[in-house]
Amino acid sequence: MMISLTAEQETLLIPLYDKATMKEIIDDPTAASIVAQVDYDFSALRQPWVTRATLAMRARKLDQCVRDHPAPLVLHLGCGLDARVDRVAPAQGTRWYDVDFPQVIELRRRFYRETADNRMIGSSVTDHSWMAQVDGEGPALVIAEGLLMYLHVAEVKALVLALRDRFPGGQIAFDAFTTFVTRRMSRHPSLRKTGAQVHWGVDDPMEITRWAPGLELAEEWTFGDPTALTGLGPLRRMQMKAMFALPVARHTHRILRYRLGA
Repeated sequence: MMISLTAEQETLLIPLYDKATMKEIIDDPTAASIVAQVDYDFSALRQPWVTRATLAMRARKLDQCVRDHPAPLVLHLGCGLDARVDRVAPAQGTRWYDVDFPQVIELRRRFYRETADNRMIGSSVTDHSWMAQVDGEGPALVIAEGLLMYLHVAEVKALVLALRDRFPGGQIAFDAFTTFVTRRMSRHPSLRKTGAQVHWGVDDPMEITRWAPGLELAEEWTFGDPTALTGLGPLRRMQMKAMFALPVARHTHRILRYRLGA
C-alpha cells in the first residue's frame, strides 16, 4: 500500500515501526500487521537501537498511564496509526477518541473501524473546534505521544488551556524534550529523512503549571526509571543504565502528566 504524507505526518511511521519490531518491550501485533502492509522503506529512517527502544518504552509507559488512571473519556491526540485502544483494552463504556490530521485519519480508517465507543476525528489539534465533536463533558484523560514537540510554544499552551476549559478535572500525559535537545533534533537521522521540524521543548516541568490556575504536575517519568528497563536483556539493560546515569541525560526526554484543574 502506497502512502503519501507531509513531513510531520510521516513521522507517525517511526513509532509504528518501533512498536512492530521491539517485541521485548511492547507487544503490538496490530503495528506489525500494518508495517507488513505499507509500501515504505523503513530502513531509510536509520534509527539507532536506543531510539527504537526509547520510543517503545514511551508507548508502554503511556499505555500504563491509561490503565492506572481510568477515565470515562480518553482523547488520543496525534494518534497516527497507533493501536493503543487495542493494547490497553479500556473498560466497557469508556468513550475513546482518536484525533489526527484528516489525511492521517483517512489512512487510519483503512486499518481500524469505528465503534460506538471508539471514534475518530480528522482535525489538526491546534484547531480547537474538534473538541465540539467529542460527546461528553467533565474529566478526560488526554494522551499526546510524539506530538507536542512539533508545535510551537504558543500552540502548546493554547491547546492545554483549551483542554482544561473543555474537560475540567481531567489529566494530560505527554512526552517532551528539553530545549537543548529540541535545538539538536534536526540532526537525528529519522527527522532528516522525513524533513519534520521540532519546535517546542521544556526544561522545568513546573513552567507549565504557571500557565493557568489548576494546572498541577502529577508525574515526571524518565527513561532512567527502573520500570523503563523491563523486558531488556542484561547487556541492553546495562547499556541503558549507563546512558541515563547522569541526571542531565535522564531528563532530555521524559513523560509528564498534569492535572487539568477542577
